[in-house]
Amino acid sequence: MSIRRASAQFHIPKTTLIDKMKNKHKEGARPGAPTVLSSEEEQSLVEWILYLGRVGFPVTKGQLMESVAKLVASLGRPNTFKNGMPGRHWYEGFLARHTELSTRISQNLTQPRASITEQAIRN
Repeated sequence: MSIRRASAQFHIPKTTLIDKMKNKHKEGARPGAPTVLSSEEEQSLVEWILYLGRVGFPVTKGQLMESVAKLVASLGRPNTFKNGMPGRHWYEGFLARHTELSTRISQNLTQPRASITEQAIRN
């Protein structure tokens, strides 16, 4: 079957079929530019954010972006961020890649409230 006929029959753009035939897009690859941090580094960042939230010190957007800028500098990678800091698009992409995170209006907990456990409440 020709590409033209397959395009018409299955309602797929001809250029998409041509790209697929030429292996233009690797299987499993994500579209767009590569991320600044590796998947493992981003996962470590997510775990850090969740940990701080659990102990009563939620991470703000500004703190996260400053931490990422410092992390990139400490890793010795070229800083591709505008003005050396991640921007809104990086932040939104990071949240989209890590759906376990969410933005909320937060309050710091007092030490007694932060130290209470579910087991202490049940006893």
